[in-house]
Amino acid sequence: MKEEPIHILIADQDLMTVSVMERYISAVPGFVVVGIASTLPQLCLLLQKKKIDVIFVEPAGFASDMAETVGRIHRISPMTAIIVVSSLPDRVSIQHALSLGAFDYILKPFSFERFRQSLYDSRDRQLFFRTLPPLCTQKDIDDLFPLRGEKNLCNHLPISIQQETLDHMIEVLSTVNAPLTIGDIAFATGFSRTTTWRYLDYLLKIGSVVSTLEYRPTGRPLKKFKYLK
Repeated sequence: MKEEPIHILIADQDLMTVSVMERYISAVPGFVVVGIASTLPQLCLLLQKKKIDVIFVEPAGFASDMAETVGRIHRISPMTAIIVVSSLPDRVSIQHALSLGAFDYILKPFSFERFRQSLYDSRDRQLFFRTLPPLCTQKDIDDLFPLRGEKNLCNHLPISIQQETLDHMIEVLSTVNAPLTIGDIAFATGFSRTTTWRYLDYLLKIGSVVSTLEYRPTGRPLKKFKYLK
């Protein structure tokens, strides 16, 4: 059975940017643009009428400030991932967007590679929530948020990464030569999918793991990970 694509809404008054985003999205399997809005009323109407998983929005021009635009989106469709696309590089604007609940912040002009990564990350977000049980344990919740704790001053690990857990992940990955899916790794390590994603993301960032896409006749391509020994 073919998996349902990620439904995307583009909200931007810049027709050139809209055209670029449409072209980029069409080049990545598993994502589809289901609406385009150039005014706040259009944006709100589309959110009410369509299933929107992800919205790429340039807040400027839609309302008096970013808080009003993002706030309206959250009130209508609280589960929609909001990705701000902006030409404002200042720290205050970025911090403001994140504090309002933006999932990502992309600066204009942006590359295809950076935009595609945001698409993949938004899809991972959907997977995170789909794997959660109806009633969460504290462990389920902790897997979604950075762990509270002291930073390891010896190896400078991020707060959300624990050495013992990282060592176990590396031990499992290093014993297999073939690339593994997130499900394979979660099963082999005994971690939840959200914890597995967090540690894989860290290993990707430090260059210890590479990811590849395996295309299938139907459905989305499989993302696989391989440890570089």
